[in-house]
Amino acid sequence: MTRWRALLTVCCAAALCVAATDADRTAVYQEFRLLFDAHRYGEALPVAEKLVSMTEEQYGANDRQLVNPLTNVGTLHHRLGEHAAAEQSYLRSVRILEASGGPLDRQLLLPLQGLGVTYLALGQYEDAALILKRAADLARNLNGLFNPGQLPILKPLIDSYVALGRNTDAEQEIRYTLQIAEMAYGKDDPRLLEPLNRLALWYESGGRYTSARALHARALTIVEEKIGHASIEEVEPLRGIARTYRLELTNGAEATVDVQLPETESVAP
Repeated sequence: MTRWRALLTVCCAAALCVAATDADRTAVYQEFRLLFDAHRYGEALPVAEKLVSMTEEQYGANDRQLVNPLTNVGTLHHRLGEHAAAEQSYLRSVRILEASGGPLDRQLLLPLQGLGVTYLALGQYEDAALILKRAADLARNLNGLFNPGQLPILKPLIDSYVALGRNTDAEQEIRYTLQIAEMAYGKDDPRLLEPLNRLALWYESGGRYTSARALHARALTIVEEKIGHASIEEVEPLRGIARTYRLELTNGAEATVDVQLPETESVAP
């Protein structure tokens, strides 16, 4: 009986130790979150690194519990401009998930996005495009072809394509961004203003002034009908319309025929 009591005491002590460790990790995370939300990234970094150390001590160096803490550290390094350090944290998150869950693991989305924007910041455009395209394909496979959750991935992917001179790929994703917004929000929602402007500017850069002007005019109509006349949001499309007329007068009329967006393939499960 005494032996069983001793064993029970040991087990209870161990359970209390684990519970206390979990509580400590929760407290550290809450401290990190307060600093992060206040944009105090320099102060948040050592707190986030402490959480990684505590998690590693509790679960081991390759456990999935490390993924979120490591991703948070990567995000802080990225926002502080410490991109080489960010790369290491994001890579470690990705490798843990690939080893434990495979290439279609939902948790891969954030560290892949972080790794991609880090490569973009480092000027490693090929790596950025490869990783961000993988993240976009994963998002489409998991959440549907037109899920708006992929929009934060597409912007840096487009920037990577532009930096590489892959204009056909860049235009396809710019047009696809607008299509996603239309499917998610409707064709006259103010949230379409940004993707409409980006596609219009892309057309302008290629000398397709008539196509660009039509998009600026559409944006102006949305502003007038959904936000109101004499609003600050009217400025951008009005400037765009005027600019296309000026550029057309200076450089000549549009000569390129606009094409339809090709269908985007989903990733096989």
